[in-house]
Amino acid sequence: MALSITSPRAVSAVEQLLEQARRLPPRERQQLDGDLTMPRGKIVARPPLDRALQEVLVNGKATRNFTADEVVIDELPADVVMR
Repeated sequence: MALSITSPRAVSAVEQLLEQARRLPPRERQQLDGDLTMPRGKIVARPPLDRALQEVLVNGKATRNFTADEVVIDELPADVVMR
């Protein structure tokens, strides 16, 4: 089923949402689950982003356990969003 938007106000609202999405910083998402055991040094992820990390969420919660280039993950399973 295709969505048809004909109202000028609705079109404007969709255009505004798309513009806001384009302005969001690039992100990388890593999901660590399954039969994993946390290594002694924890897990260090270095995302292939073209700029410094600004924000990291682990399992939906903000963490400060990151630098401009890498994230230290200290819990499993982990759903990690890096921006």
